[in-house]
Amino acid sequence: MILDITAVSKKDGGGYYAYFEDGEIILRPTATKDLLEIVWLSVDNKEKRKSGLGEKVLKEVSLSLNGVKLKPWSIKEEAMPFWKKMEQRGLCVLP
Repeated sequence: MILDITAVSKKDGGGYYAYFEDGEIILRPTATKDLLEIVWLSVDNKEKRKSGLGEKVLKEVSLSLNGVKLKPWSIKEEAMPFWKKMEQRGLCVLP
C-alpha cells in the first residue's frame, strides 16, 4: 500500500494527513507526545471495506511515525466493533 503522509504546520494546528488509494486518515496532536488522535479515517471504496485495509493503514501510520500510539477521537456506534478489534490487536487505544 502506498501511504502519503503529510505533516501539518504547527501554526495550522499540527498533526498529519495521510492519503492512500482508497481513502484518507487525519491525525491531530494531543498533550501526550507519543499519542495522536484519529480525527477521521475513511475507506472510500465500499468494495474495499471489511477487507483489512483500515488495519493496514493504522499499522503503516504507526510505523511511519516511529510507533506513535493512535486514539480515535470520536467513534460512531456502528464502527465500535472495528475499533475494539484494532485495540485488541494493539493498533489503537480507546478513549
